[in-house]
Parts: sequence; structure tokens; C-alpha cells
Amino acid sequence: MGQQKVVRLLLADASVSAETKKDLKPCGGHDYPVDVSSGDLTGTGAPDLLVNVMTCGDAVGVASYVYRKEKSGYVSVFRAEDPPVYAEMDRGDLVVTRQLYQKGDPVSYPSSEEVITYGWHGGEFRESYRMRNDYSKTVGGENGGGEDGEDDGPAVPTSPPG
Repeated sequence: MGQQKVVRLLLADASVSAETKKDLKPCGGHDYPVDVSSGDLTGTGAPDLLVNVMTCGDAVGVASYVYRKEKSGYVSVFRAEDPPVYAEMDRGDLVVTRQLYQKGDPVSYPSSEEVITYGWHGGEFRESYRMRNDYSKTVGGENGGGEDGEDDGPAVPTSPPG
């Protein structure tokens, strides 16, 4: 399904937030800030649609949706509208990643991320696994650095005493 059809699907869906609908405008030309994947997430054998809506400027995920293919068309079966969020398909599972920020974190360096895996069971997505990755504050750009907040360069390995 093409971007324009997906955008029409999102705009017609009453369960999609007004905030997300405001982000559904072309970015510069004719391309919309949506990533679309298809695959069987709900066990029907028909391709479900996974749609991620992002910001135009920095491609931050603002919402993720899954639409199940039915005779009447596509029906919404999952939504995550708590940015920043991005969803992917992994061997029949839905994997949702949320970046987590602490006060003072720049957008480019979140403090951690939460990765939640959902499987389709009993007509709905149910959480099957959750993990959290905490990122080091001493590595990588703006958050890294020594006592004065400056980046002191790469760590240099030293030999153990002895």
C-alpha cells in the first residue's frame, strides 16, 4: 500500500489522535513522514500493515499503528502514541521501542530505551517480553565527558598493576 493510501487510512481512523493527524503532511515534496511495513502479525495469513508516523525534521517516531487485513478493509488492532516510539516486525512479533529521557538529555542522546515485544494471542496483542537498555553517560557526544562536562576523548586501556 502506498504512502498516500496509508495516510488516508490514518486520517479516516477515529482512533488516531488529532496530534498525530497534524503530523501527516508531506515533508518538502510528496513524501509523507510514514514508514510502512507489511507482514503477518495477526495469524490470518494476510499481510497486516505496520505504520510508523515520524516528524519531518529529525524523523522522531510520534506514533505506531498495526492494521489487520479483513474483508471490509484494514482494521486498527494496535496503537502506540507516546513519542518517541518506533515499531518493527520481528519473525511474526511486534517489537516496540521507546526512547526514554531524563531531565537535560538532548534529543540525540536518550538516557535509555525500553523494548517491548508483543505477540498476537486471543484476538489481541499481548506483551511477551520487555527489556530496558540504559546508556552510558560517559560515551558519545554531548552527554559524555569528564568532570567539567567536556569530552576527554576516547578511553585509553591501561595495564593492570602488578
